[in-house]
Amino acid sequence: MSPSLRVVGMVVSAVFITAVFMLVWALSQDGRRRDEPRNILVGKTPVGMLGDSDTAAYQDHISFPAGSKQPGGAFHSTSLQWPEVLSRLRAEQVDVGPWAVWGVGRWFSIARVRDGLGLAWRGPQRETNQHNLAWASGCEDLNDGAWRQTPRLIDVMNEQAHRWRNGVVVIRMGVNNFGKKEDLAALAVNPNDPVVVQRMAMCVNAIARSVQAIHQSHPQVRIVLVGIFNNVHWVPYQTQWTSPQAQDNISRGLDHFDHALERMAATDGRLAFFDDRAWFASQWGQRSPTTGQPNYQDVHLSTRLVVTNTAGDSPDNAVLGNLHAGLVWNVLWTQALVNLVRERFGLAVDAVTKDDVEQFVAVLLSRNAPATAAPAN
Repeated sequence: MSPSLRVVGMVVSAVFITAVFMLVWALSQDGRRRDEPRNILVGKTPVGMLGDSDTAAYQDHISFPAGSKQPGGAFHSTSLQWPEVLSRLRAEQVDVGPWAVWGVGRWFSIARVRDGLGLAWRGPQRETNQHNLAWASGCEDLNDGAWRQTPRLIDVMNEQAHRWRNGVVVIRMGVNNFGKKEDLAALAVNPNDPVVVQRMAMCVNAIARSVQAIHQSHPQVRIVLVGIFNNVHWVPYQTQWTSPQAQDNISRGLDHFDHALERMAATDGRLAFFDDRAWFASQWGQRSPTTGQPNYQDVHLSTRLVVTNTAGDSPDNAVLGNLHAGLVWNVLWTQALVNLVRERFGLAVDAVTKDDVEQFVAVLLSRNAPATAAPAN
């Protein structure tokens, strides 16, 4: 062999060996942080989350790095998603897992190789609580695709299976599949629109598969099935579909999804249905039944903090400037969730009272809010 060919062969071998080494190293980085000691404390109720951006953490500095447009803007430090509220509001009784950077990055996932080798791993990369698997996704991502959430959560639960016998999983999915403008417009005309109803059926099936998979591994775990929020109350859509008939059609159309989840929960004592539409109505009310125009009531959290169904980063808006739920919305939502699991499952978690809500918000804002924040008391 000529010297030049020998050099080429050596270079090719070196490149190959380096590539193999890098692949093996990359595959060893699974995003699960299994080398770190952790334990769910006895007496605490572990809570896991499957969902979309309505559950994904706001204080995630991987998704929202410094210098980017962070949830809440100037009020970012006081803008909490509901799992972040839960972890603080009932810190002594609820365990949502340690806060850290979990998962592997998009260009580091090598999903097909990992799955082909049957390796356990976690993605996408997020800064969040260990038990929160939510990211901006759709129902299809619960069980399918590279970053499917359900098996990732089950993998987390398997670490300390005995602790999850009294655990709870919250599944909140659907709005990205059938809650957008084109979907609501179709339902406004026909509450049985076949395309939208089929999307709802797909979501119900995906949620049912998640429930089945979780119970196959952890049969005693309780699961909360969250119904769909009616986006006619979402700030960008508040002036759409203003006739009473259109409003009624949309509501009856969304019933397809909610009633399916209700039936699922009615047949299994380990399941509970969270009626998101009824919850919103109990807080901010509804649009006018005669004109379909906004006719919302204000939420008086204290004598000085009045929260309207408007968008803006300050805490007197129900929705943040990025159009996701704001602090007060998420605190009140968490209150309803805690009270539901207490009543339905008899879990040893203290009820969240009106005083608890007001004190939590007041303390948070007094410690962290910028000078322009609306006062909490």
